Amino acid sequence: MQQIRFHQQQVQSPSTPSTKPVMPLLHQQVLLTPLPYMLRMALQPWSREIKLTSDRLDAFANALISLIVLDQAQFHRIVSEFIQGQIGSVQIVLIKQIQSLCSDRNVNMNSIEKKNRQLFVNNFREFMNHVRSLPLR
Repeated sequence: MQQIRFHQQQVQSPSTPSTKPVMPLLHQQVLLTPLPYMLRMALQPWSREIKLTSDRLDAFANALISLIVLDQAQFHRIVSEFIQGQIGSVQIVLIKQIQSLCSDRNVNMNSIEKKNRQLFVNNFREFMNHVRSLPLR
């Protein structure tokens, strides 16, 4: 049985049954680290200066839905913190837009199937169009 060290956690090689799960470690350290940065990048006022073209926006949205599916609690926490930092009238619009992002076109926020990702990308395009016009802090 060949042993492999992975972030100081001992696991067996892929050719043999694993005795310790690697995914929780990957989940926490590698996969979820980008989520807060991506959300802030999409929502912060300086992101308007980036002027993401539709192909970049689509790639961004595809990556974002994958990360949201992995940890929806973190997604909601980050979005809530961002909304709370805005003025009252902007908060109302942001809440409505987030709800639309997560529900329009019957998007399933628990799925990364191709059809669902396409729905989320379309929702994300509309979301960004509305958010870019807001006076965000």
